[in-house]
Amino acid sequence: MRAQCCLLSLLLLHSPLLLAESPAAGETQEITGSVASLLPEQAEDLSKVLPGDRQVRWKLYVPRNDSPSGVLVFVSPGTSGDLQPGWARILEQRNLIWIAAEDYGNPAPVSQRILVALMGLTFVQRNHTVDTKRIYIGGMSGGGRVASAVITKFPRLFTGAVYIVGANFWTPEEAGSIKDIAANRYVFLTGENDFNRQDTRNVLRKYRNAGVEQTLLIDLPRFGHEYPNAHQLARALEFLDTGVTPGEASR
Repeated sequence: MRAQCCLLSLLLLHSPLLLAESPAAGETQEITGSVASLLPEQAEDLSKVLPGDRQVRWKLYVPRNDSPSGVLVFVSPGTSGDLQPGWARILEQRNLIWIAAEDYGNPAPVSQRILVALMGLTFVQRNHTVDTKRIYIGGMSGGGRVASAVITKFPRLFTGAVYIVGANFWTPEEAGSIKDIAANRYVFLTGENDFNRQDTRNVLRKYRNAGVEQTLLIDLPRFGHEYPNAHQLARALEFLDTGVTPGEASR
């Protein structure tokens, strides 16, 4: 896994990722590509993670104010990369591009989920003017666990993460990157009816014990293993953008 992740980092950072036309702003569109079509020179090496001819689909939302925009790469636990109800309005308000792979939920291998997430980020960086101080990754449940693996393996590619009812602590292999990991901001979102609540809080405690200070716990009453609503998402993104959050939150 470590060798594969190093390979992904080198190839995706230095390879062009192009599409025939740019999606329109203010609406969700589907983009499609494969390792062979998007990264032909690296297809053989990346085939160790994902077959070169396999088509990957992403859902992409570009806010109307696209100059420059932040980015939220999202990892879903299921098959859909669609936005949740009300989230597009928050992305518009915060000027964030959304990109999420389709059909790479929890049953897919973690290495493939990492690859398609990084490919999605690379597409956005190649085709839009990106605010490099606002590059985030997020995920829900098993997707949150993958998001936590992505940002701790590649902490310099992102500036923050939001873990929704699921997160993992980094492995000993990533411990050497603690300085870069601690430079980013992290939101842990759970609730009193979430079966992952204690596990999520334990991971947060490990972050803080390791010296990661820029963390926020949003622990909601009557909230289960579910997606947050638009207001709750806005609180998380406010912290990633500024280090503060409106309203009440457990810290």
